[in-house]
Amino acid sequence: MKPLIIVVVAALTLGACANEAFIDEVERAPNSEILEAGRLGTTQLVAGDCFSERPGSAVRSVDAVPCGEPHRGQVLGRVSSEQSDTWPGVESLTAEAGPLCMRLAGDRLAPHLSDNLGLPMFGLSAYIPDESAWDDGDRSIVCWAEAVEPVAIDLRTVIPA
Repeated sequence: MKPLIIVVVAALTLGACANEAFIDEVERAPNSEILEAGRLGTTQLVAGDCFSERPGSAVRSVDAVPCGEPHRGQVLGRVSSEQSDTWPGVESLTAEAGPLCMRLAGDRLAPHLSDNLGLPMFGLSAYIPDESAWDDGDRSIVCWAEAVEPVAIDLRTVIPA
């Protein structure tokens, strides 16, 4: 297996819009771990959630699964945009999300990159709020690790907290 590699993906996907972003069809344990697969809106994603993206250019919901099942993404965490109250636009949020998510990934993963964990290759991606969500007060950017090939691992179990 290839080592874990983090690369910022330039194309970030709008993550919140309309009601689809608020869908929550998963069953969770008391510790928030996903027990049963289902659709999950991007605004409902929490650190540790595993999922595969649904088709489309503006992703508003994902197919969430327990991390032991094949998936392509795992949420590393959320960061808050430091932009003003006025909608900054996709380009501005995308430019801001890259460094914020890279810093989050570096804090969580960098200390373990030299370890021989036998992990597959991952990239770094993010969901940013769209204008409607922004106007509703959502300033959160969801940072997530994107596997090149489907995996059935939970990064939290192979990378110490």
